[in-house]
Amino acid sequence: MKNNTPPLPRWADLLQQLATADSKDDGKQFLVTDRRETLRRLLAGSACRLLAEGRLFLLYGQQPVAHRDIVLVSSHIDCVYRRCWCEEQADSFRGTFDNALTNAAVLHNLLEARFDAQVVVAFTGDEEKDSGGCHELVEYLCTQAGCRVRAIIVTDVTNEGWTAGSDFTLENDLGIDLFTAYRLVASLRPYAFSFLHEAEPDESWDYHRFGLPVFSLCLPVAGELHGEEGVVCRKSSFPVYCQVLARLANLLAEEEGQDS
Repeated sequence: MKNNTPPLPRWADLLQQLATADSKDDGKQFLVTDRRETLRRLLAGSACRLLAEGRLFLLYGQQPVAHRDIVLVSSHIDCVYRRCWCEEQADSFRGTFDNALTNAAVLHNLLEARFDAQVVVAFTGDEEKDSGGCHELVEYLCTQAGCRVRAIIVTDVTNEGWTAGSDFTLENDLGIDLFTAYRLVASLRPYAFSFLHEAEPDESWDYHRFGLPVFSLCLPVAGELHGEEGVVCRKSSFPVYCQVLARLANLLAEEEGQDS
């Protein structure tokens, strides 16, 4: 008997793989490395390269970062769940998605080569406690590699915007100049999204403490973010989120190119 079930879209398959892979650290190094190794495996042979690796971060991009102006996309891969799981429903996915959901979106864009050459991507650890991955990454980029980090997009999940039917939210815009902010928001006019100048803490707060311009691009879900019963995300929002993430990162990279 033939199986007439259509195959999952690529992004959905990536979500299944990442959301069922655990990731734990002790604030100094990764202890459970399933998700980190899944990312390594899936990105092997792609157009992007592993540019650097720390105890609590992986850094990917198309070109070496030393002494360059860059735009950074940062997505934490540590989680707090006892069991990581994902299940497909009619119009949604349910699972332990903080932060596998946006990990999958970033990974999808990397595999589809949607980011410009000036954009680099970090997968970090220890966000749920002390943001040790963020601190280690900034030390590497700004001190060891001598980069100028022009802007940072933090990706995460959120409860904000869910009841409004938003496909994504912009949160915690910190240190973004008014002209850049206007251009970013103007580019999003076709989309349904929510904006919160000051929202719940995430990696954006830590990057800002280093004086770096940053905002969070979040994917709305319903449910307790750290609950073992999981959260629900709309299937329709995920492709939109991927598209917007690439659009904003590349727009920031264009500004970097014009200024350099």
